[in-house]
Amino acid sequence: MASKPDIDHVETVEVGSETPTPAGTARLLDDGEVRLIPIPTRDPCDPLNLPMWHKITIHLTVSFFSMTGILLVSGMGAVLPLIAASYPDVKNTADLNVYPTLFMGIGNLIAMPLSLAIGRRPVYLFSSLLLVIGSIWCAFAPDFNSHLAGRDFLSLGAGQSEGLCVMIVQEMFYLHQRGRALAWFSGITTVGSTALMIASTFICTAWGWRWWYGVFGILNGVVLIFSVLFVVETKYERSPEALRGEIPSFSRSDGLKGKDNDLTRVTTRHLPTLDDVNYSPRSFISDLKPWQGHSEWSAALICYKHMVQIALFPHILWLILCCGAFLGVYVLYASVFSGILTSVPYNFSFEVVGAVMAGQIIVCFVFIPVIGYGTDHLTKYLSKRNGGIVEAEYRLLPLIIPWLVTIASCVIFGRAAADPFHWHWAAVVITYNSEYIGFMSIVLSSFTYAIEAHPTRVGPSVVVLCAMRGFISWGLSWGSLRFVQSQGYEGAFNICAIVLGILGVVGIPIYFFGKKLRIITQRWT
Repeated sequence: MASKPDIDHVETVEVGSETPTPAGTARLLDDGEVRLIPIPTRDPCDPLNLPMWHKITIHLTVSFFSMTGILLVSGMGAVLPLIAASYPDVKNTADLNVYPTLFMGIGNLIAMPLSLAIGRRPVYLFSSLLLVIGSIWCAFAPDFNSHLAGRDFLSLGAGQSEGLCVMIVQEMFYLHQRGRALAWFSGITTVGSTALMIASTFICTAWGWRWWYGVFGILNGVVLIFSVLFVVETKYERSPEALRGEIPSFSRSDGLKGKDNDLTRVTTRHLPTLDDVNYSPRSFISDLKPWQGHSEWSAALICYKHMVQIALFPHILWLILCCGAFLGVYVLYASVFSGILTSVPYNFSFEVVGAVMAGQIIVCFVFIPVIGYGTDHLTKYLSKRNGGIVEAEYRLLPLIIPWLVTIASCVIFGRAAADPFHWHWAAVVITYNSEYIGFMSIVLSSFTYAIEAHPTRVGPSVVVLCAMRGFISWGLSWGSLRFVQSQGYEGAFNICAIVLGILGVVGIPIYFFGKKLRIITQRWT
């Protein structure tokens, strides 16, 4: 199956002197019907035309890949004290939990532009293979340095759990479905990784931490097999008009011309008829090819150019800083909470510490319906009040409550950790899991907002958000860990709360002037 070149290289053309409608502003509702954005084509190989069972299968497969990747990179917090006992002469064993976030960012910088050049499938399959090899490496690592190197190596592949997987998911679903699709992706990833984190403590205490890598190396191998069989290429060319929900000016090449199609209405009730005559039908054998044989190497270089451009957009730069701050705070939590709970006066066992993460499962049961479906319904509601017009900034409103909860959690956690004899263990457990609400919310909202605000720059947007938040979070968590050692928990987490508070205040003008910023920056997208 041949996939088409990436949309990042299709230029928009302004007609006349009128200012075009900015990306991120589109008509979502039409006479009570939900319009399909982007507009699907008549090509059977268009990922938007995949049957729902296949979309769900791909969604679940990449979610499991993300689940194991995040577990291996960020899920070591619960078992870190046990692993640290194997290296009594190493002072900074927390580096096993901190440096992998840096290499996740590096992996994104390499893999995402490459996926624009040769396609999503080969990069995704290679990343899945890296997880398997990296797990085996760590399981047989003879010393600490080899162990750390193995974790950095597998993190290069795990980085796609936050970048490439998100792009694959969003390329299969329409605008009005993205909130719930990405929420389910985050929810499955979190519930699965949390459940496996709980199991990790039992695996490590019963079989040793090397079998922790062994078990999940086997699981990664199973995911790799499913990926080869079902995760098809989702790279597909779409015109800027189609991405905005408008009928493309070159509809013939977009596969929209046909005697049975009403090109003026493409909604959930009026779908284009698939064309097996002018397009090659999709086949299982063709889909099995690791690479479809098409490459556009200049796309990788252009992606880096677009990454620099979009990273300088004020509203995207704000999201980058927010994502990095929230992830950095979460990594800091994950690096210290188990040590606090296993020490006096709490004296939790390693098994109980793993069970503490079960709170994140509860978070997901709230997160999926409220943040996922809630944002989709809120977007439709606000669009209806706005005459059927949707604005990308609607995706930012659900961040208010999680943001406030995260700030309060930082303050309480810092005080409880600094003075555990006067604070109940619940202050540590609840705030640790509460911060995860904010982290998941900002990740989901940043992706959906960036995708809808600049639909022709999905690849650069995703890689910038993922890679830069990895770098920022690494610097924040690395510096904070050393600051905790010298200044104490309360000072470090108060600084985290202040940073998040400042970013939250900056978000107010971003929301109200976001559309104007999109209009100003449209000339570069």
